[in-house]
Amino acid sequence: MAKSKGRLVSLDIFRGMTIAFMIIVNTPGSWKYVYPPLRHAQWHGCTPTDLVFPFFLFIVGVSIWFSMKKFGQELNSRSFFRILRRTVTIFALGLFLAIFPNFSRDYSTLRIMGVLQRIAIAYFFGAIICLTVNRDYLWIVIAVILIGYWILLAMLGGTDPYSIEGNFAARIDAAILGKNHLYKGFGVPFDPEGLFSTLPAVCTVLIGYYAGELIGKGSAGWNTALNSFCLEHHPPAWTFVEYLVSA
Repeated sequence: MAKSKGRLVSLDIFRGMTIAFMIIVNTPGSWKYVYPPLRHAQWHGCTPTDLVFPFFLFIVGVSIWFSMKKFGQELNSRSFFRILRRTVTIFALGLFLAIFPNFSRDYSTLRIMGVLQRIAIAYFFGAIICLTVNRDYLWIVIAVILIGYWILLAMLGGTDPYSIEGNFAARIDAAILGKNHLYKGFGVPFDPEGLFSTLPAVCTVLIGYYAGELIGKGSAGWNTALNSFCLEHHPPAWTFVEYLVSA
């Protein structure tokens, strides 16, 4: 969908749909009777609800492409200050919402991380990577981060590395943030929006940035991404696709 009055309408619609779904998930009416797709997976697995947060990160990545056009998609003093200012603002808002309205609370047990805090950190590192790494090599960065994250979990997570009690991410977060500042809704100190597990979240931002470039440089249409990917990376494959479409 084309841009209208300086905005990308398709991105606004996608953002609105994601927010609407988030509201439905957070306010189902009665927590005693909730449709399974509107609940997060207990641990292993994935439900539609688990896609809400990645959708927001993807939207962040797309937005980075359009917001950084004025800086030439380069990291300089002006673009870095913009990134840093937005990071601090989003992170501070997350902390404020965690504290509000009980400002006289015991801060020794304050949960430091949260949804907005993770978005801020993922935005910061995602934007820095996008503006410093050649776009043609972004997929390599994504692969290195994801494979490296998996190796660290598998090698350093103990006898049951993918359990909530034994995963390496929980140990890293506890060492940096302290157990008292982690989420305890699982019965053990573990933060689903922790520091270490933000690494794959950064990759979602990078994918969004890549999609933003395809949208920004290509013509609006359902086949924008397919055209760009096949023409730039797999010309023979695109010839085969054209043959199938026209057959």
